[in-house]
Order: sequence, then structure tokens, then C-alpha cells
Amino acid sequence: MSALGHRVSSRLTRRSYPDCRAIILHRITEQAAASAFEVAQAEVAADTRGTVHAALARQVAMYLAHVVGGLSLTQVGRMYGRDRTTVAHACAVVEDRRDDPRFDRAMTALEYAVRQLGGKLLPSDPR
Repeated sequence: MSALGHRVSSRLTRRSYPDCRAIILHRITEQAAASAFEVAQAEVAADTRGTVHAALARQVAMYLAHVVGGLSLTQVGRMYGRDRTTVAHACAVVEDRRDDPRFDRAMTALEYAVRQLGGKLLPSDPR
């Protein structure tokens, strides 16, 4: 396993996450965002900002974990090694970009995919 993968795994287990649901949700949202933005999952998980595409993919992953997964901003921040205010900013960025119909369609598809992959781990769809 790469050093980066080890850091991410250690971060999840060290940071009071006995909840397997959160760990699985983290992996699902991270992989969905990485695939959608065509960046490596390691870039989404990185501690540094990285490329513009990687940073946006990370913001989308945090948004999905919060909005679709029902995790608090603090929980999402712990998953990604960031502060809750950073997660709030990421959610605001994604919401602002949803004014673009193409981006909104992509987000709707990602939300659906995460709900399907997460299954019973996720709260019921409010729609």
C-alpha cells in the first residue's frame, strides 16, 4: 500500500470512526468523485490541495458525504482531514456551481450513484 493510502486509512481509524458506515461512505463518495472528474482516488484523498480538478473532485466528494450521506460537516471534515468550515465552503462551492445545467446534471447522476452504492447505509431519499 502506498504511503498516501496508509495515511488515509490511519486517519479514518484514528479519528474516532468506529462507525463502519462513515468509512464505507467515505470510500464511495471519494471514488465516485474521482471517477466523475477523471482524477486518481489518491488525489482526492490527498492532504494537499493538488490540481484544480482534484480540489473540485474533493469538494464534490465532501458535498456528497454531507448531503447524500447525511453526515455532519464535522464528520466529513474528519474523514478528509479538514476543518468543518472547509467542508461548509466546499458545499457552498458545489451549490453555486449547480446553477450550470451541465454541472447540475452531473451532480444529480453522482447523487443517484452514491445512493445506489450506499444502499441501506444512507438515510432515505427525501424526494
